[in-house]
Amino acid sequence: MGDLLKSMYATFTEAKASAPSILLVDEFDSFGHRAKLTGDNAQYMLEVINAMLEAVDGATGREGVIIVAASNLPEKIDPAFLRPGRLERHIELSKPDVAGREAILTHYLPEFSEDAALKGIARRLNGRSGADLEYIARQVRQHARNENRSPEIADLEKEVPIFVPLKPDEFWRICLHEAAHAVLAKVFDLGVITSVEVYTDDHRADQDDDIHGETVIFVPQATLQTESSYRADIAMKLGGLAAEEVFLGDRSTASGGLEKGDLVGATELAVRMVGMFGMGKALHVLPVRFLDTKDAALFQKYPFLQQEVDDILNAAFDKARELLKTHENVVMSLAGALKDKRHVFGDDLETFLRQLPSHTASATFTRNRNLNNLPMAR
Repeated sequence: MGDLLKSMYATFTEAKASAPSILLVDEFDSFGHRAKLTGDNAQYMLEVINAMLEAVDGATGREGVIIVAASNLPEKIDPAFLRPGRLERHIELSKPDVAGREAILTHYLPEFSEDAALKGIARRLNGRSGADLEYIARQVRQHARNENRSPEIADLEKEVPIFVPLKPDEFWRICLHEAAHAVLAKVFDLGVITSVEVYTDDHRADQDDDIHGETVIFVPQATLQTESSYRADIAMKLGGLAAEEVFLGDRSTASGGLEKGDLVGATELAVRMVGMFGMGKALHVLPVRFLDTKDAALFQKYPFLQQEVDDILNAAFDKARELLKTHENVVMSLAGALKDKRHVFGDDLETFLRQLPSHTASATFTRNRNLNNLPMAR
């Protein structure tokens, strides 16, 4: 313990002596969360976390030193570190989109910047991180060096994974799925729907959870969330799955699998409703420090959550199906446009959405306050 703390304090002292400086602390989640410490090493880790808090407080109060902490698991960081005056600014670096992947490849392979094939290659590298793309660029250069020549676009093509193209019926399913999200977002008045897009060439043969489409919604800042607004958001997230069942007779894997997929997002919202805000059948809640929506054993630890979460999800799914049936003509029209154009936005998108009524979430859900008692979907 003594050696560890001595080394930690020495690092912060070095940062001050080198000011202006940036001190990067990588894998910051390894310090842990004080409320979740268990086992024989709990007291040890508690002292380490407290010492780090002291060091961060001292460093941020000294002019010229900026602390940057990096983590792939931010939910495991003790909230005390994230308060104003400590690590107060939080920036999520998600995986790059098509434009981002193209820019990264251009940075590492500038000789291909004017090649028309680069954009198509970037699209087919869906899900790859910046580090993945840098590695691919190194492989391209290494292959060219091995043959004593300059890199060629064909070298980059060889690094693109094999793709399985979507069949026509699969593509139509994705069109319906994304159209449903947009229609429900408009009906529930969740925000401004700016773009709906479907992809045809991003399905890797080695993965079954690729993203096949995206509906972009700009949601206004809200001071308070209500039970009905949560239910509306959940119903919208389940809209794609509901559309597949209503219009095609069964559901696909398009809503699951991904960490940020529709079902994951809907379930997390329902857990928060019940576990944090007393929006279930009972008013008791869990202390926030104990509620980790990504905990695989959450329902085993807190059995009362599962049935209430199921009730909320099923009620929202029923509402989504009901509204999609009501507005079937708009869903079908927008899905048809997506099938033809792949990307619908601007005035073209508004032409479809203006046909829909726009209700507040409370007007849609509070007319039937007993939604928790609706039968489960089968």
